[in-house]
Amino acid sequence: QETRLVARIGIFGFAIYVFLAIFLSRYFGFIGIAIASSLQYLFAFFLFILKLKKRLGSLDEKKVGKSLFQALLASLAGIGGAELLSFFLFRPLVSSPLLLLSRVLMFSSIYFFVLKILKNEEIGALSLKRILS
Repeated sequence: QETRLVARIGIFGFAIYVFLAIFLSRYFGFIGIAIASSLQYLFAFFLFILKLKKRLGSLDEKKVGKSLFQALLASLAGIGGAELLSFFLFRPLVSSPLLLLSRVLMFSSIYFFVLKILKNEEIGALSLKRILS
């Protein structure tokens, strides 16, 4: 039953992605395709939340919203920090694959660090003590 739901949302999300990618790429090029991908994931996320809420009866919207807000802040900090660090530290490596790898590592480090500072519950659940116990 759940597999069908996931498949239907995935297929519907893919159809939305194709439409948006074609439409937005005409105006924004590759950036339009990236925007279409982000919008498709956002749409699928909200559809999953609605279906989950319907099945469970209720969700703690405040808790979910707080977690999403923390992830958004951490993402913005990670993107900004990785761009600034790569601009100042790795300027000679502009076309190198190492630049991409360094940005991914910097983003990931900043992202998890900010979530840890914000005391995000999901990150707290990933602690080594909890995993081993």
